[in-house]
Amino acid sequence: MEKIIEDDALKIIEQLKKRLEEFKSSNFYFSNIIFYRSLIPNIDIAIALTEKGIIDNRPIKKDEEYWFEGDRFIQDAFNLRDGTEYYEIYSKYISLVEFVRSENYFRKK
Repeated sequence: MEKIIEDDALKIIEQLKKRLEEFKSSNFYFSNIIFYRSLIPNIDIAIALTEKGIIDNRPIKKDEEYWFEGDRFIQDAFNLRDGTEYYEIYSKYISLVEFVRSENYFRKK
């Protein structure tokens, strides 16, 4: 896999935000809101922490790494439960996680 750079990560973030908004306005989301209500904010927090790392050069704290460990739950939610319609949310989240990890959570090396 090709290394993601900051500009690419920001594009991924914008695409992910757009897909999440589309998902949150879908009938599927509303018919399963109890399940997704706790999952979507996890993705939003990972996005926000990544943006702060890129834009403000803010390192992600050890106890914030939690927000980048939800891949199994997100895969189950968007890949298995909903077929492939929202698979892009999962794949973009994984790309974001890989980028953040490759940047050592924006901590100085």
